[in-house]
Amino acid sequence: MTKKAFSPIQVGRHQLQHRIVLAPLTRFRATLEEVPTQLQVDYYTQRTSPGGLLITEATYISTTAGGYRQAPGIYSSHQIEAWKKVTQSVHKKGGVIFMQLWHLGRAGVSHRNPNQEKIVSASAIPMPGTKPNGQPFEVPRALETHEVKQIVQTYRQAALNAMEAGFDGVEVHSAN
Repeated sequence: MTKKAFSPIQVGRHQLQHRIVLAPLTRFRATLEEVPTQLQVDYYTQRTSPGGLLITEATYISTTAGGYRQAPGIYSSHQIEAWKKVTQSVHKKGGVIFMQLWHLGRAGVSHRNPNQEKIVSASAIPMPGTKPNGQPFEVPRALETHEVKQIVQTYRQAALNAMEAGFDGVEVHSAN
């Protein structure tokens, strides 16, 4: 089994030197404007190995896709420029890096949305349980059919932004 873990594998157009992958781990190290910082450059660079694959922490696709403070986004030019520092540093060490794209859906919070827009999800069913602060989760607004297409388009744009920032691929966080 160990031999297989350290053997090369082709992932899309990337030849990885081993099968050990850094899984997405949310770090909450971005600015309040969801712009990656030097902490993220250092974090991903430290975990890079030649021919290895890293998958970033979950990254918001839009201003209304989030809810957690200091998680990063990929919807603004400032965010794209900041992520370029991460990808350039990882590539300099010979690594491959994918971005995990994220929309919180029913796990979001409306008070973090620019105009306090109600959170949206596939249905108006809230998350079970309570938030870390003990409060119940918000009841989301069920998406209209035409809005689903808009969110798909937002994911598409986020993927294009990730490519502009130098990422080698994207992964879609499909929970919530």
